[in-house]
Amino acid sequence: MRRAKRARKKSARKKAVRRKAVRRKVVRRVRRARRRAVVRKVVRRKAVRKAVRRKAVRKAVRRKRVTRVRKAVRRAKKGGGGGGGGGGRSRLVTVTLNPKRRLANKKSELSVSRQDRIRWRNQDDVDHTIEFTSAGWPFVGARTTLFVAAGGYSAELTMSSSTTLYLSFNYKVVPSIVYKVSGPPDGPAVISDD
Repeated sequence: MRRAKRARKKSARKKAVRRKAVRRKVVRRVRRARRRAVVRKVVRRKAVRKAVRRKAVRKAVRRKRVTRVRKAVRRAKKGGGGGGGGGGRSRLVTVTLNPKRRLANKKSELSVSRQDRIRWRNQDDVDHTIEFTSAGWPFVGARTTLFVAAGGYSAELTMSSSTTLYLSFNYKVVPSIVYKVSGPPDGPAVISDD
């Protein structure tokens, strides 16, 4: 009887030990699985965040490129090559001397930073000269009087980078153009703009 009881107790202890070992293994596996799941979630979150950041950066870059392109197109439509600070390409402005239209009297705005250029086109039957009447000289080189042959162009003048901004430099056309359009003419001028 005693031997049988002892044997039963031993087998019960062994079973309990086995159950505990199995439980421990199961608990360990569950914990490992949970940790892995948490790690996976964290990794996924980080990957998602990175992907979102990449998308945001790409969108921002695209927007910047688009806005740059749009700005360049706007500048080109306005007639300018590039931005201020001397970084853009200079443009050539042509003032037309035409007795049928008063284009010779318009104010020509030239960029100082881009060092824009200007020339005069004579659509009259008479030769003309362009004489600047202002005290200052806004162009590169020595002060000069421009000759514009009938049906031709004058020499080009380039805006000087040392010109004071937003000043008007008046000139006159000699001999004056006899306009075939009524109305008083405005004084023609070149304006140093930026």
